[in-house]
Amino acid sequence: MWPTSSPSLTAVTHLDGLVYARSLFDSSMRYRAAVIHGVATALPDAEKEAALVMLAEHLMPGRAGEVRPILQRELAATMVLRVPLTTASVKDNSSSLIEEPGDGEDRSVWAGLLPLRIVAGEPEPSAETANAPVDYSVLATRNHLNQL
Repeated sequence: MWPTSSPSLTAVTHLDGLVYARSLFDSSMRYRAAVIHGVATALPDAEKEAALVMLAEHLMPGRAGEVRPILQRELAATMVLRVPLTTASVKDNSSSLIEEPGDGEDRSVWAGLLPLRIVAGEPEPSAETANAPVDYSVLATRNHLNQL
């Protein structure tokens, strides 16, 4: 049984870029991060399927309509946790290219930002579906991610 009174911590960090400065001390990262404090509770069985479909539709829009419904045995084997946003903090380090004019640093050494991003590649079929056309939801998600 999942404990229902223990505090939990969820942290997510997304690295957006590497900041190259003219010194290692001033080099850094551009990132977005969130930390959520709360008490995790298991979702009741009656709410699991809707939560899983909602999560799938957020990550892979349209996919739930292209595949078979979730089986009862799959729901029984899956635990879905709910963590209310009791306390949360967010950090957005998007302005980390601050340079001080006249700081005495050598201006012949390049400084700037190397942006990083997630790029969706070409879909790779499983061995069993090599001849099946790629579903719309896969292509649409790839195209959407590559526009970000």
